[in-house]
Amino acid sequence: MSGSPGFAAVLSLLLPGLGQIYHGRWVRGVLIFVIPIFAVLLTGAFVAIADPLTSLVLRNARAVTFLVAGGFFTYHLIVVADAFAGKLRGMGSLRGRRVVDYVVLGIVCVALVGFYAAAYRGSAPWAGLATKIFAPLASVPLGGAAPGQDPPPPAWTGTDRLNVLLLGIDSRADSSTQNTDTMIVLSLDPVNKTAAMLSIPRDVYIDRPGVFTDKINAAYAYGGYDLVRKVVEDLLGIRLNAYALVDFDAFTKIIDSVGGVVVDVKRPVRDESYPTPDYGVERLDITPGPQLMDGQTALRFARSR
Repeated sequence: MSGSPGFAAVLSLLLPGLGQIYHGRWVRGVLIFVIPIFAVLLTGAFVAIADPLTSLVLRNARAVTFLVAGGFFTYHLIVVADAFAGKLRGMGSLRGRRVVDYVVLGIVCVALVGFYAAAYRGSAPWAGLATKIFAPLASVPLGGAAPGQDPPPPAWTGTDRLNVLLLGIDSRADSSTQNTDTMIVLSLDPVNKTAAMLSIPRDVYIDRPGVFTDKINAAYAYGGYDLVRKVVEDLLGIRLNAYALVDFDAFTKIIDSVGGVVVDVKRPVRDESYPTPDYGVERLDITPGPQLMDGQTALRFARSR
């Protein structure tokens, strides 16, 4: 079976392998469609169960996203070219194609470039957030903690309760405080499949002479996560296994990346002195009821008090 090479290229643009099926190459078309799916599933499963690979992917999420998008683009381009070429037997040489077919092929290639460029551009912020939010914990020497230091948290067995500290930090370019005004302990029970969250008030005063003496939200600015971990563990009497850090920029970007977030405001939110980036104030007025908030509006709502 023969047909229009340009139409076959369009079909494989819409669904890889469909152009080959259009030419009567059913097995080839099905394999072209199925093989990438199995490859993605197998690779994803392997990365998910291999902790070192998972950490490597998260630390280099943007580069991995670029490589994945580039790989799919190359594969898709080859599939389109193969569909355009058609059967070698009975289809004539490439020189025999009509000019209109080559025009269609050019349009298809441009569409491919645009599609994958947009896909990468849309996924790049998520990749950047994955790298930024889930920061790796500092490595600990095999000999344990140094003299005078607290021992590192024990390795997670997979069945013990997992405690994760969620930190929201003010790390704007014009801010020098880096206070963690949001501190939430997320405790996960993998056996009973339950979760609990505890919010630590930011003005809790810590009095540990020689370690830290100030409001708890200033601990990160003084000593980074190591000091925060020590203070929170001492305050709550638990061990922290990991942490996630989100700043104002990441907060707004992640909400804007998903097209906003729907919030049901229970009562009017009014703040006559909401702080602005230039250290001034402005009036904040959010009416009650369900509404779609963009990143900046959601940030104002979350910070209002």
